Amino acid sequence: MLSEPWRLRDCLDVHQHGLYDFEVDTATSSARECAEAIKEFVDRPPATRAFDELRGRARRHDPSAT
Repeated sequence: MLSEPWRLRDCLDVHQHGLYDFEVDTATSSARECAEAIKEFVDRPPATRAFDELRGRARRHDPSAT
């Protein structure tokens, strides 16, 4: 339970970048539709990943990052 404000803030900060490999909208899609979309994604992953982009961003901002 996220009853303490600092915990909620921490959770929001983690996703501040807004870059993901894949997303589903559980507000507009059924559980089955989401599961099918996830399965399709897993079967055909993208050539580049969000972490690759985020790593590149970090390196551009911090030359000492490896």
